[in-house]
Amino acid sequence: MRSPDKKLVYLALEATREGSASFVHVNEIANGLRAQGWHVTLVQPAYARFKKSPPLPVRLLWLMALQVKMWAGWPFRHRGAVLYVRNHNLAFPSGVMARLSGVPIFHEINGPYDDVFITHTAIRPFQSILIWMQKQQFRWATGLCAVTPQLVEWVRAQSGGRPVEFVPNGANTDLFHPDAKRPGGLPERYVLFFGSLARWHGVPAMIAAAASAQWPAGVDLVVIGAGQESAAVQEAARVHAHVHALGHVPHHQLAGYIAHAIAGLVPIGNPGQRSGTGLFPLKMFETLACGVPVIVTDFPGQADLVREHGCGVVIPPEDAEALARAVADLAAHPDRASAMGRAGLDLVRRDYRWPALAQRTAAFIERQILAKTPG
Repeated sequence: MRSPDKKLVYLALEATREGSASFVHVNEIANGLRAQGWHVTLVQPAYARFKKSPPLPVRLLWLMALQVKMWAGWPFRHRGAVLYVRNHNLAFPSGVMARLSGVPIFHEINGPYDDVFITHTAIRPFQSILIWMQKQQFRWATGLCAVTPQLVEWVRAQSGGRPVEFVPNGANTDLFHPDAKRPGGLPERYVLFFGSLARWHGVPAMIAAAASAQWPAGVDLVVIGAGQESAAVQEAARVHAHVHALGHVPHHQLAGYIAHAIAGLVPIGNPGQRSGTGLFPLKMFETLACGVPVIVTDFPGQADLVREHGCGVVIPPEDAEALARAVADLAAHPDRASAMGRAGLDLVRRDYRWPALAQRTAAFIERQILAKTPG
């Protein structure tokens, strides 16, 4: 394989919509690979542009047709051609084609098998075959990129020892920084949650914490996002004057809300024990990039990082009282909170900027391809 002909197709079968963590990750890595000299073609279903995905049977047909079209039209015969897949069970046909045609294929691993069944309960009856399809893709891969150290070990075992690289989430430090302008209408002192309002993101615990006697007076809770728990957040905002449900805010405008908060909340839960393989959520890095400490639940990855670098507070999962006490402690000790924020900012600028993570991805791909090249 000649390095000047670096052509890569990035296959993302998940509908990555603007504002979602997956959209940010895919586009930051794609743009970073382009900066490393790769010609990147992003392939994803057209319904990613829709506000709502079509019914499941339609999506399945769409994803199969998308892969057929990709293999029929993209020049995999060119020297330097690589397929990079965001982990998805239904990328199995592309795994087969890559294996048959000798195209190097890499997978980006963002969670264990159970993630898809937690999100899409209707497909649980097909769990065994879908897990087998995913495991085969891992075993056929030229290399695998995993977003947490725990997932590195998990996928190494699942793949039978295929090469694995740790490439975590990060932050765009041009967009997320401490000097972001404060938007109008915010309370004077507040903590912030932003992201999908899913139950497993700890929304019930967060609402209960805000209603607790342990919650500090004079500190508000600002919630940005939408999802299955939107109604509960809106009801909490109706009942409690210090809770604010702002709904959706465009990703490129989030930094101003983050940079002026006392802390960012990352109270993720553990449905189906999925958090045991580690968490490195995008919101954590974007919060730290703004010089703001984080309050995270005690799961591998995020808790390890926060403890090691002193950039926030670790609490037990689904513990509303502990969350309220952590907010109160940071609000009462602004110098300590500021020192934590500076530690997080230094950490992100040093180790978790997207260009550096894309460079790590590119270097891994090139090493594995060279290792397979005769002579």
